[in-house]
Amino acid sequence: MQLENREQLSVLHIISSSYPYGTAEQPYETEIKELARYFDKIIIYPIKANGTQRALPHNTVVNNVLNASDRSVTVAQFIRHSLFVLRIFTYEFFKSKRPLTALLNFRYSANAILQCYSLGEGLIETVDKNVKNYYYSLWMNDGALIYSILKKRSKIDFFTFRVNGYDLFEERVKDGYMPLRSFNMNSVNRVISVSKFGADYLKQRTSFGNKVVWNFCSIYDKGTNPMKAEEVFTVVSCAALIGLKRIDKIIDALKLLNFSVKWIHFGDGPLRGQIEEMVDTLPSNLSVHLKGNVSNSELMEFYR
Repeated sequence: MQLENREQLSVLHIISSSYPYGTAEQPYETEIKELARYFDKIIIYPIKANGTQRALPHNTVVNNVLNASDRSVTVAQFIRHSLFVLRIFTYEFFKSKRPLTALLNFRYSANAILQCYSLGEGLIETVDKNVKNYYYSLWMNDGALIYSILKKRSKIDFFTFRVNGYDLFEERVKDGYMPLRSFNMNSVNRVISVSKFGADYLKQRTSFGNKVVWNFCSIYDKGTNPMKAEEVFTVVSCAALIGLKRIDKIIDALKLLNFSVKWIHFGDGPLRGQIEEMVDTLPSNLSVHLKGNVSNSELMEFYR
């Protein structure tokens, strides 16, 4: 995001899933600290607000308008905005590579459009029009749809969103259909993938490849740490303990080693009990340290 005029106050509006509440979206702690150097003010709009609020840069505040809003959709809303919904859905239907699946998901899509229409109204009412505003969603989810609708309504003229995993890969959603992705991709000005693989994937599956770039989230090149020959060979991993991450495969690989190895894992999740049971079966040449969830700053300090 390039600032056009430093004489005018610049404000970045970020929609998150829950950050800065709870423990999710840890990598964005570092990114927002960096962004805070380039904007006069950052306002974060979490869609959910579960858990304790984390510390933020001095020029960053939270606006709870999205998580405090009523997401219920009434018949009156549908009637009032039916033409708007149909215009968006018609575009989605004809642009989608799975038009039949899109049609079968009409009710879901219509509900999402109406919800995000209302959420967008609540958000835009809080925006100061006398400053230079920039808009950014951390995911291609409700945040992207909110901004897409606001842009279609000419309330904003430029926005960016990131794509990560569940909001990117068709293989991770029912029937391989990503609802309203064509509309979001048509509306957005820039899409940032957290990986080159993700960027290539999106370019291959949409006609908006010119909008897609990739940028590692919250990664700084600190160089290579020196290796000391006398230290025990150490394997470090960081991921949620969920089936998707296949942490059990690390344990299977460790079983094949016949020399001393230390495995340190950062991250927690519903499969922790299962992982601990597998760890108990490892031979004595392997030592394991399951650190659980830690802050992003703690993790970066360990890597140093």
